[in-house]
Amino acid sequence: MKTPELVVALDFSTAHEADLLRQKLQGLDVIYKVGLELFVAEGPRWVEKLAKDGERVFLDLKLHDIPNTVHSTLRRIESLGVEMTTVHAMGGQAMVDFPTKLRVLGVTILTSHSEQDWAQWTSTWTGADRALSDSFASVVDKIKDWNLGGVVCSPLELVPLKKLWPSAYAVVPGIRSGAKKDDQSRTATPREAAAWGADAMVVGRPITRATQPREAAEAILKEIS
Repeated sequence: MKTPELVVALDFSTAHEADLLRQKLQGLDVIYKVGLELFVAEGPRWVEKLAKDGERVFLDLKLHDIPNTVHSTLRRIESLGVEMTTVHAMGGQAMVDFPTKLRVLGVTILTSHSEQDWAQWTSTWTGADRALSDSFASVVDKIKDWNLGGVVCSPLELVPLKKLWPSAYAVVPGIRSGAKKDDQSRTATPREAAAWGADAMVVGRPITRATQPREAAEAILKEIS
Protein backbone atom coordinates (compact mmCIF):
# COMPACT_ATOMS: atom_id res chain seq x y z
CA MET A 1 0.00 0.00 0.00
CA LYS A 2 1.36 3.40 -1.00
CA THR A 3 1.93 5.83 1.87
CA PRO A 4 -0.32 8.88 1.42
CA GLU A 5 1.10 12.38 1.58
CA LEU A 6 0.15 14.65 4.46
CA VAL A 7 -1.27 18.05 3.55
CA VAL A 8 -1.37 20.55 6.40
CA ALA A 9 -4.10 23.17 5.95
CA LEU A 10 -2.81 26.64 6.84
CA ASP A 11 -6.24 27.82 7.92
CA PHE A 12 -5.09 31.12 9.36
CA SER A 13 -5.87 34.77 8.69
CA THR A 14 -2.27 35.98 8.69
CA ALA A 15 1.08 34.89 7.30
CA HIS A 16 2.57 35.35 10.78
CA GLU A 17 0.40 32.57 12.21
CA ALA A 18 1.15 30.33 9.23
CA ASP A 19 4.88 30.92 9.50
CA LEU A 20 4.85 30.11 13.23
CA LEU A 21 3.30 26.74 12.43
CA ARG A 22 5.80 26.12 9.63
CA GLN A 23 8.62 26.71 12.10
CA LYS A 24 7.16 24.11 14.45
CA LEU A 25 6.81 21.57 11.61
CA GLN A 26 10.18 22.32 10.01
CA GLY A 27 11.79 19.22 8.52
CA LEU A 28 8.60 17.16 8.32
CA ASP A 29 7.58 15.80 4.93
CA VAL A 30 4.35 17.72 4.40
CA ILE A 31 2.55 19.80 1.79
CA TYR A 32 1.06 23.14 2.86
CA LYS A 33 -2.46 24.04 1.74
CA VAL A 34 -3.30 27.71 1.36
CA GLY A 35 -7.03 28.37 1.23
CA LEU A 36 -9.18 31.40 0.47
CA GLU A 37 -8.88 33.13 3.84
CA LEU A 38 -5.08 33.22 3.92
CA PHE A 39 -4.81 33.92 0.19
CA VAL A 40 -7.12 36.94 0.44
CA ALA A 41 -5.27 38.19 3.53
CA GLU A 42 -1.72 37.84 2.19
CA GLY A 43 -2.02 37.65 -1.59
CA PRO A 44 -0.15 35.81 -4.33
CA ARG A 45 3.27 37.25 -3.45
CA TRP A 46 3.26 35.49 -0.11
CA VAL A 47 2.25 32.21 -1.79
CA GLU A 48 5.09 32.68 -4.29
CA LYS A 49 7.52 33.28 -1.41
CA LEU A 50 6.30 30.11 0.29
CA ALA A 51 7.12 28.11 -2.83
CA LYS A 52 10.50 29.84 -3.22
CA ASP A 53 11.30 28.90 0.39
CA GLY A 54 11.21 25.32 -0.84
CA GLU A 55 7.79 24.37 0.50
CA ARG A 56 5.39 22.22 -1.49
CA VAL A 57 2.26 24.33 -1.89
CA PHE A 58 -1.34 23.37 -2.60
CA LEU A 59 -3.33 26.52 -3.47
CA ASP A 60 -6.94 25.60 -2.78
CA LEU A 61 -9.13 28.30 -4.35
CA LYS A 62 -11.85 26.06 -5.84
CA LEU A 63 -12.13 28.07 -9.05
CA HIS A 64 -15.56 28.21 -10.70
CA ASP A 65 -16.16 30.85 -13.38
CA ILE A 66 -16.40 31.22 -17.14
CA PRO A 67 -13.66 29.22 -18.93
CA ASN A 68 -11.61 32.23 -20.03
CA THR A 69 -11.41 33.62 -16.48
CA VAL A 70 -10.46 30.26 -14.98
CA HIS A 71 -7.82 29.61 -17.65
CA SER A 72 -6.25 33.05 -17.11
CA THR A 73 -6.22 32.44 -13.37
CA LEU A 74 -4.59 29.03 -13.80
CA ARG A 75 -1.80 30.67 -15.81
CA ARG A 76 -1.22 33.11 -12.95
CA ILE A 77 -1.30 30.35 -10.33
CA GLU A 78 1.20 28.33 -12.35
CA SER A 79 3.62 31.26 -12.29
CA LEU A 80 3.61 31.24 -8.47
CA GLY A 81 5.45 27.91 -8.32
CA VAL A 82 2.73 25.99 -6.51
CA GLU A 83 2.25 22.27 -7.04
CA MET A 84 -1.52 21.82 -6.97
CA THR A 85 -4.73 23.83 -7.20
CA THR A 86 -8.46 23.18 -7.37
CA VAL A 87 -11.41 23.83 -9.65
CA HIS A 88 -15.04 22.92 -9.13
CA ALA A 89 -15.76 19.92 -11.34
CA MET A 90 -19.32 21.16 -11.77
CA GLY A 91 -17.93 24.06 -13.81
CA GLY A 92 -17.87 21.74 -16.81
CA GLN A 93 -15.30 20.40 -19.25
CA ALA A 94 -14.70 23.66 -21.12
CA MET A 95 -13.72 25.33 -17.86
CA VAL A 96 -11.55 22.45 -16.66
CA ASP A 97 -9.71 21.48 -19.85
CA PHE A 98 -6.64 23.69 -19.87
CA PRO A 99 -3.02 22.63 -20.53
CA THR A 100 -0.91 23.36 -17.47
CA LYS A 101 2.01 21.95 -15.48
CA LEU A 102 -0.09 22.24 -12.33
CA ARG A 103 -1.85 19.26 -10.85
CA VAL A 104 -5.41 20.52 -11.19
CA LEU A 105 -7.82 18.72 -8.88
CA GLY A 106 -11.55 18.59 -9.50
CA VAL A 107 -13.61 19.30 -6.38
CA THR A 108 -16.53 16.87 -6.32
CA ILE A 109 -18.88 17.01 -3.30
CA LEU A 110 -17.72 18.93 -0.23
CA THR A 111 -17.14 16.90 2.93
CA SER A 112 -19.37 19.34 4.84
CA HIS A 113 -22.41 17.94 2.97
CA SER A 114 -24.31 15.17 4.73
CA GLU A 115 -26.55 12.71 2.89
CA GLN A 116 -29.59 14.66 4.11
CA ASP A 117 -28.13 18.03 3.04
CA TRP A 118 -27.36 16.67 -0.40
CA ALA A 119 -30.87 15.25 -0.90
CA GLN A 120 -32.39 18.60 0.07
CA TRP A 121 -30.02 20.51 -2.21
CA THR A 122 -30.65 18.33 -5.26
CA SER A 123 -34.40 18.44 -4.65
CA THR A 124 -34.34 22.25 -4.47
CA TRP A 125 -32.22 22.79 -7.56
CA THR A 126 -33.17 19.89 -9.82
CA GLY A 127 -36.61 18.90 -8.56
CA ALA A 128 -35.50 15.35 -7.74
CA ASP A 129 -33.75 13.81 -4.75
CA ARG A 130 -30.45 12.12 -5.58
CA ALA A 131 -28.40 9.96 -3.27
CA LEU A 132 -24.98 11.45 -2.64
CA SER A 133 -23.25 8.25 -3.75
CA ASP A 134 -25.15 8.27 -7.07
CA SER A 135 -24.27 11.93 -7.67
CA PHE A 136 -20.60 11.28 -6.92
CA ALA A 137 -20.44 8.32 -9.30
CA SER A 138 -22.06 10.40 -12.06
CA VAL A 139 -19.59 13.25 -11.58
CA VAL A 140 -16.53 10.97 -11.59
CA ASP A 141 -17.77 9.09 -14.66
CA LYS A 142 -17.86 12.40 -16.54
CA ILE A 143 -14.65 14.04 -15.32
CA LYS A 144 -12.33 11.01 -15.54
CA ASP A 145 -11.64 11.79 -19.20
CA TRP A 146 -11.09 15.52 -18.65
CA ASN A 147 -7.72 17.24 -18.28
CA LEU A 148 -7.54 16.78 -14.52
CA GLY A 149 -4.77 15.45 -12.30
CA GLY A 150 -7.17 14.01 -9.76
CA VAL A 151 -9.99 14.89 -7.42
CA VAL A 152 -10.82 16.19 -3.97
CA CYS A 153 -13.42 13.99 -2.32
CA SER A 154 -14.58 12.64 1.00
CA PRO A 155 -12.68 9.62 2.30
CA LEU A 156 -15.99 7.75 2.15
CA GLU A 157 -15.93 8.06 -1.65
CA LEU A 158 -12.41 6.66 -2.07
CA VAL A 159 -13.39 3.08 -2.83
CA PRO A 160 -15.91 3.93 -5.58
CA LEU A 161 -13.52 6.57 -6.96
CA LYS A 162 -10.67 4.09 -7.35
CA LYS A 163 -13.02 1.61 -9.06
CA LEU A 164 -14.25 4.21 -11.54
CA TRP A 165 -10.93 6.02 -12.02
CA PRO A 166 -7.99 3.96 -10.69
CA SER A 167 -5.28 6.44 -11.71
CA ALA A 168 -6.89 9.48 -10.07
CA TYR A 169 -4.75 11.28 -7.48
CA ALA A 170 -7.20 11.43 -4.57
CA VAL A 171 -6.94 14.23 -2.03
CA VAL A 172 -9.22 13.80 0.97
CA PRO A 173 -10.15 16.32 3.66
CA GLY A 174 -12.34 15.35 6.59
CA ILE A 175 -9.55 13.45 8.37
CA ARG A 176 -10.20 13.05 12.09
CA SER A 177 -8.56 10.67 14.56
CA GLY A 178 -11.16 11.20 17.28
CA ALA A 179 -14.91 11.61 17.53
CA LYS A 180 -14.87 15.39 17.00
CA LYS A 181 -15.90 16.24 13.41
CA ASP A 182 -15.99 20.08 13.61
CA ASP A 183 -17.96 21.20 10.52
CA GLN A 184 -17.22 18.06 8.51
CA SER A 185 -19.95 15.47 7.93
CA ARG A 186 -18.23 12.62 6.09
CA THR A 187 -14.99 11.83 7.88
CA ALA A 188 -12.49 9.00 8.44
CA THR A 189 -9.36 8.32 10.44
CA PRO A 190 -5.93 8.63 8.78
CA ARG A 191 -5.54 4.84 8.87
CA GLU A 192 -8.94 4.30 7.21
CA ALA A 193 -8.27 6.85 4.47
CA ALA A 194 -4.89 5.26 3.76
CA ALA A 195 -6.42 1.79 3.54
CA TRP A 196 -9.14 3.01 1.18
CA GLY A 197 -6.66 4.48 -1.30
CA ALA A 198 -6.03 8.14 -0.40
CA ASP A 199 -3.02 9.64 -2.19
CA ALA A 200 -2.98 12.72 0.05
CA MET A 201 -4.97 13.65 3.12
CA VAL A 202 -5.69 17.18 4.29
CA VAL A 203 -5.50 17.84 8.02
CA GLY A 204 -6.17 21.24 9.53
CA ARG A 205 -7.46 21.78 13.04
CA PRO A 206 -6.23 18.46 14.51
CA ILE A 207 -2.73 19.84 13.84
CA THR A 208 -3.10 23.63 13.80
CA ARG A 209 -5.10 23.77 17.04
CA ALA A 210 -3.14 21.07 18.83
CA THR A 211 -1.17 22.02 21.94
CA GLN A 212 1.85 20.36 20.32
CA PRO A 213 1.34 20.66 16.53
CA ARG A 214 4.56 18.85 15.65
CA GLU A 215 3.67 15.86 17.80
CA ALA A 216 0.18 15.79 16.26
CA ALA A 217 1.62 15.83 12.73
CA GLU A 218 4.22 13.18 13.57
CA ALA A 219 1.50 10.94 15.03
CA ILE A 220 -0.50 11.16 11.80
CA LEU A 221 2.56 10.50 9.66
CA LYS A 222 3.30 7.45 11.79
CA GLU A 223 -0.29 6.23 11.53
CA ILE A 224 -0.33 6.35 7.73
CA SER A 225 3.20 5.04 7.12
